[in-house]
Amino acid sequence: MSAQLVARRGAGSLVVLSLVAVGLLGCSPTVEPEATPTRPAPTASGAPATPTPVPSDEGEVPDRDLDVTVPECSSLITDEEAQQIFLPSFEEGVGPSAAFQEEYRQSRMGPAAVAALDEAVEFRSCVWGVPLSGLVEHLFVAELPSAVTQDIVAELRSSSYVESQSGDVTLFSYTFGDPEAYNWYGFSGDVWVGSFGQRGAAPIEAVFGNLRGAHPDWQPTAP
Repeated sequence: MSAQLVARRGAGSLVVLSLVAVGLLGCSPTVEPEATPTRPAPTASGAPATPTPVPSDEGEVPDRDLDVTVPECSSLITDEEAQQIFLPSFEEGVGPSAAFQEEYRQSRMGPAAVAALDEAVEFRSCVWGVPLSGLVEHLFVAELPSAVTQDIVAELRSSSYVESQSGDVTLFSYTFGDPEAYNWYGFSGDVWVGSFGQRGAAPIEAVFGNLRGAHPDWQPTAP
């Protein structure tokens, strides 16, 4: 079953990749069991940020680093990278339905993060897994209006997420639950990549590395 989902929306609706490791089953100590929806990760107190729509007059968006085109999932993380980062024999496109992915996203992300993702102007959801095994890794990549990027980054900085830096990528991580679950987000420019699992920052760094390779003129700044 293919779980690849691509959605392109109008102005004020761009989401960049976010890699989500969805419910891994198996004996490997680095694979977490398939999870039922858990409580949302905490965000700062108060109402979710209200993003400002990005103007689209004459097709120009003045407050974005670059209109990055998000490639196919197999170009975001190659087959070789998937087997190195996840597990051997992982294949792109093997995973749960789009409906399950959406339910999982809603359950794992706080309201401010969900609201920001809904403002994405470009979005791609990808999965990798082993057929008939229950082993799945899920991620999403989204491009956001700059104002929305600033709002969600500020929200994360005021929450329980731990901030770190990897080159021009600003990372946020949060651990919760029993057994432990992990939320990882990465931002560079107005691109947002999300990963949910025990792989740490590796999937996010791979995605941004391939995005830079596909867009050599892209010079994003850390938010």
